[in-house]
Amino acid sequence: MKSKVLPAVQKWLLASIFVSGLSGTLAAQGLSLTEDKTKTEDGTEIEAWTASLDQKEDYVRETFDKFIKQEYGLKTDKRAKNILIVDKAKIVEISSLRGDLRGVFSPRGTSTLVSFAFSPGYDIHLSKEAYPDELVRLGKIAKRYVKYHYNYYYKDLLANTEKQIRDKQDDINKNTSRISKAKSDIADNQTKIDAGDKQTPKLTDRNRKSNESITSMETENTNLQTEITQLKESITQIQASLKKVSEF
Repeated sequence: MKSKVLPAVQKWLLASIFVSGLSGTLAAQGLSLTEDKTKTEDGTEIEAWTASLDQKEDYVRETFDKFIKQEYGLKTDKRAKNILIVDKAKIVEISSLRGDLRGVFSPRGTSTLVSFAFSPGYDIHLSKEAYPDELVRLGKIAKRYVKYHYNYYYKDLLANTEKQIRDKQDDINKNTSRISKAKSDIADNQTKIDAGDKQTPKLTDRNRKSNESITSMETENTNLQTEITQLKESITQIQASLKKVSEF
């Protein structure tokens, strides 16, 4: 299914490439996890694994949903404004017991904190004291999600960047074809002018306008080629980011 947030990614890409360079590189990327605390929907503080992701909450929620569906064939439900939950899920990688897997989301400007917590009972939650092994295994799942999230994000961005390159190259090719035709028309008109055609004033004016159009299209092609070069450089950065994600 096509990402519902792709238009936002497109806007971000254009701004980043043509204003300040690709800003979503690994230098700022939250490729880390910390043991942390989070709160359930009733305000109970429980232990969790937390990652800071560079994307906005809607995007993070989307990749969380997709990860849960792809990895476990399960659906998430909204338990509170900032919580998605997989209710009574049996995730054997964590525990043989069924429980509630929570994703708790906290926006931080353009970034989002997402916390993973697992509760095998209504008032029973994973902790270093009661369920240390299960808590460690939950952390491994959280790490897999972080890798999934950034792989999804960068592959989405890569596909969009490649499409922009194709579109701009198509524009260059169209302009090149139009320039060739315009030059051919100018040559034909000049032949008529040199032969003393009675419509010389009109033909001269047509050639003037055609030359102006050619100059404009050549300038546009130069600008498009510069943009393509920048986009190709961003692809190199994206590919480097994907490599670092795979090594996380």
